[in-house]
Amino acid sequence: MGNLNSQMNIFNKFLLVVSLRVENPTEGRVKKWAISFHELLNDITGRHEFEQFLRTEYSQENIRFYNAVEKLKSCPTSEVSKCVMDTYIEFLADGTLHEINIDSVTRDAIKKELEVPTRGIYDVALDHITMLMKKDSYPRFLRSEQYKQLLANSIQRSTKKK
Repeated sequence: MGNLNSQMNIFNKFLLVVSLRVENPTEGRVKKWAISFHELLNDITGRHEFEQFLRTEYSQENIRFYNAVEKLKSCPTSEVSKCVMDTYIEFLADGTLHEINIDSVTRDAIKKELEVPTRGIYDVALDHITMLMKKDSYPRFLRSEQYKQLLANSIQRSTKKK
């Protein structure tokens, strides 16, 4: 029964995410993404668009790692070990296809912490990856044709008074 509840929670979160993401965001929403990287990542549509951009730059693993760590922070306590291992296997294990670029000291520290996994095991790596995206990918996203198209196609709210 516990596994079924866990699957239902995941499904409900999926439905919530799908329902919050919109095909044509408002102009104000799209412009807000340019105010700060934090605004972009905290908007489900913005994060999705940024992930699509990173896919074209062959650096999608960074936002996927970010998403996995965010998921880890909110997963049930009984699933922390599994989430930690799944994240390690996908992004840090030798030979993985989605390896993130972190220094060997951080990587070694994470390996040691795998013996007693916690929700904060990837915090240092996440800070590094977030900074890489903020300083490198985010400015390119804002200059990209994709962002310009999003802005051009965004819905403008009516300012008429009734």
